[in-house]
Amino acid sequence: MAEKKKAGKQKKEQISTTNELIPPKYHSMVYLLLILFALFIFFNEALLKGKVFISGDIIAFKSWVALIEDAKLQNVPLLWNPYIFCGMPAYASLSVGPERPFDLLGITRDFTFNLIFKIIPNRDVFEMVVYLFLMSIGAYILSQRKGMGKFVSFIVAFSMSFSTFFIVWLTVGHHTKIITMSAFPFVLLLIDELMNRFKLLYFVLLVVAIWLIFAASHIQMMFYVYLAVAIYYLTYFIHKILRKENIIGLIRSGLLFSLATLFAFGIFLDKYLPVWEYNHYSIRGQPPLIEKINQQASGKSDRQSTGLDYDYATQWSFSPGEILTFFVPSIYGFGWRNYTGVLTGGETVRINTYFGPMPFTDAPNYLGAIVLLLAIIGVVFNFKENIFVRFLVFLVIISLFISFGKEFPLVYDIFFYYVPYFNRFRVPSMILALVMFAVPVLAGFGLSSIINFYRSGISEKVKNVFRNLTIASTLLLAITIFLPNFVSEIYKSIFADNQAVALVIKNNFGFVNQEIYNRVSPHIYQFIFDNFIKDLRIFLLLALLLFGLSYLYLSKILKQNIFNLGIALLVIFDLWRVDSLTLHYSDKEDLQSIFNPPDYVQYIKQDTTLYRILELSSGQPVMSNHLAIYRLQNVYGYHGAKIRAYQDLIEIAGITNPFVLNILNTKYVISDNVDTVYGNLVFNGTRKVLFNKNYLPRVFFVNRYEVSQPIQILNKMKNAEFNPMDVVYLEDTLDIKIDPPSQDAFIEILEYQIQKIKLKVKATGNNLLFLSDAWYPKWKCFIDGKETPILRANYVFRAVVVPDGEHEILFVYKDDEFELGSKVSLGINIFVLLLLFASIYPNVKKLIDKHKS
Repeated sequence: MAEKKKAGKQKKEQISTTNELIPPKYHSMVYLLLILFALFIFFNEALLKGKVFISGDIIAFKSWVALIEDAKLQNVPLLWNPYIFCGMPAYASLSVGPERPFDLLGITRDFTFNLIFKIIPNRDVFEMVVYLFLMSIGAYILSQRKGMGKFVSFIVAFSMSFSTFFIVWLTVGHHTKIITMSAFPFVLLLIDELMNRFKLLYFVLLVVAIWLIFAASHIQMMFYVYLAVAIYYLTYFIHKILRKENIIGLIRSGLLFSLATLFAFGIFLDKYLPVWEYNHYSIRGQPPLIEKINQQASGKSDRQSTGLDYDYATQWSFSPGEILTFFVPSIYGFGWRNYTGVLTGGETVRINTYFGPMPFTDAPNYLGAIVLLLAIIGVVFNFKENIFVRFLVFLVIISLFISFGKEFPLVYDIFFYYVPYFNRFRVPSMILALVMFAVPVLAGFGLSSIINFYRSGISEKVKNVFRNLTIASTLLLAITIFLPNFVSEIYKSIFADNQAVALVIKNNFGFVNQEIYNRVSPHIYQFIFDNFIKDLRIFLLLALLLFGLSYLYLSKILKQNIFNLGIALLVIFDLWRVDSLTLHYSDKEDLQSIFNPPDYVQYIKQDTTLYRILELSSGQPVMSNHLAIYRLQNVYGYHGAKIRAYQDLIEIAGITNPFVLNILNTKYVISDNVDTVYGNLVFNGTRKVLFNKNYLPRVFFVNRYEVSQPIQILNKMKNAEFNPMDVVYLEDTLDIKIDPPSQDAFIEILEYQIQKIKLKVKATGNNLLFLSDAWYPKWKCFIDGKETPILRANYVFRAVVVPDGEHEILFVYKDDEFELGSKVSLGINIFVLLLLFASIYPNVKKLIDKHKS
């Protein structure tokens, strides 16, 4: 009997090999390699020619190169950043952090990457291509586990990895978001497998998948993944309860998922304990001071006692109307596009044509018209029968409502005001990542339904639906071709009205008056409309081809291979066409030139004393960290989680206030014009440098202190109502008398490192020392080795009481949570690796025994 089975299997394999160019057992490998090959071709200029992408976020990240070097030279874990905002936590704010030699999983990953990166000229892009490919592998396996064929799984995986949403993340430097999403398909796959049965290997792999999410360090994306998992479990729980099915597997899976989360969290305890504590001091965890005062004054207990300001949190809200960009990417202008026309004298320039409600956007949130149409088919034919489809539909609906933010706050406000920690997040449209995951999978169900109809038969009524959709698409396409003016009038009245065109002109040219608008607007509108109608025609053509192919296929006119080829070409063309519009490469030299010291930096760096700078453009502080690459300490910069007190200083007292700049030790102001309120012009090159002769030293003694409330202190700074070298404002009374320093008192800065400041001082009594570095509780002060409290001075800064005599004062950044977390992380790493060994050992042993036999 066994010989007959073996002979039958061999015969089947021979038939498969004879009929197909590639044996079925290699199909999955071939499909995945095709996706990898497509990614390499798509990003070939970066991967093979060394081209780079340049964006504000990419520049911001690369600005920390010098800071990272400082930490290595000073042999300290990188926990504090002195180069922006008078200092702020680096690791706890998740902007940059130390090496983690205790994370064995991370070392293994980095070692593997480093071997590969030796032959790739653009490491940053290649690493993200790897993660996009990893996401496609997860999507492919998940699709197969949900009953889809290999070809359909290929379409799902390709569509997900080439979603414009994810491609744009790569080009603008939002890499941590890509890493998070790359693990998400595996998380769903593994919790599904653990629902069916417990297997140690599945559990360990789930720990690794969640570890990757935690490693990405994007807490908002992490929250969205866990929200999706919660929706998954809730959907399945309700389904099983209604059908009176056994929920033991569901409970087991949920408990194992929770345990895997604890393991992953433990591995990153050194990071997330500091993050947890910093949350209480950052703009993500505390509302503006003014808002707190208003709440107290009104006597009302506001729903939001912590978190971001609502308007700030909802700046990038996705509007319901922009759902249409899922079908026609240019319906709201698109984003950055190359323009060649009379306005530029025939020269090609990049302009941003987006005119939706978000402040700006680089490209539409496109996921493929073919993919979306197939997804709709998948929902129509599978929603009632398939629980996973219902989960995906619920996920899409909830994600869309949250993404609307202030544009349609019905659901968003519930989350913002009542879901713990949700109000720490901004950019509601970010949650569309879950839509970009769910829709390709739903498309797989739609394509599977069409193929199943072909195999099992379909009613004439359903088949005629595809025929009628083909006819309707043809008629609509004909209208756009033969009646473009009619389409233009409709488009102008609903979308690209005068206000929208004026917004595009203002965003690109910085001004709009009636004369300029009258001259420019017809050209801008025509450019926007030409792109829109082109995309509309392509959408209708793609719809026509999809429905036409499906009708011919279901009518048995087209064979399976021809249908598959047609669908694949449509999907690839559709996504590739739009994705390629988002690519804008630069030479490596262009990126490097940004970090080459310009003439004004070279001038400033001649000054080797301790000072800070401020950069202005058109009178406004520049939101950039690029000056950190030159080790220039900036009183401003860019970060989405600043210290709340410093943000209050900016909002109330004003960062461009000369009085504030003096306190902040701002010696130089870099500007594009001369404004003597900031100082005298001392250098006139590519930018102007102003010398502020009134700047105060970084550290000095004051005569006395007074007690005042935070808002009063900030208002006094705003109005320049006190002499900072005479008095410092504290929030509590000291239990010791403060003496004014005599002429014999002095302060000498012996060392100023990123996490250590050493002073030699002489006090003539109980003198109060003021330091214009941002106050944060992890800083400790030691006078002659004995710890002394650091007082919160002028609401934002530091002060210490120095006793009479000569002393050595040491300020040190010391984070006990980081040190504890490092030890815990190492222990859990070892335990997880032992579990991994235990889970694969039986299979390895079987292979060894088989080989021996």
